[in-house]
Amino acid sequence: MNPLTHSFVPIAFMIFMSVMTGLGVLFLSWLLSGRRSSQASESIYECGLDPMDAPTKRFSIDFHVVALLFILFDVEVALLLPWAVYFSGVADTSWKMIAFIDFLVFIAILVVGYVYLYRAGAFDWSRSLSERRAEAEAAHQQEAA
Repeated sequence: MNPLTHSFVPIAFMIFMSVMTGLGVLFLSWLLSGRRSSQASESIYECGLDPMDAPTKRFSIDFHVVALLFILFDVEVALLLPWAVYFSGVADTSWKMIAFIDFLVFIAILVVGYVYLYRAGAFDWSRSLSERRAEAEAAHQQEAA
């Protein structure tokens, strides 16, 4: 047997088993589910309460901005642990110094980004988006002058 194709057999088996597991769960769900529908099962479920607002109600963009900022900073900080573990095993002190300087640059970029977002008002929920845009445009025009 060709060694190249032999090395892909476990990967192909894993992909096959993953697909079969997903299809099996879907089939069991279809098999065990009730076939009857009622008004309660067709209604919108909102934490056990009757729906309070229209489904087309718009959400403030602030919720999404804060969620994206959390993901951005959380992922960047989560990258520091494997980086620190890797460089803790390095014996050469010159490489440790380079890694430490690299770490300081990374943290400085994070802090600059955080300060920029704070000054732009991304964390202030009390003002509306239009007020923040007007302030940002006024500040930009003031800097340009």
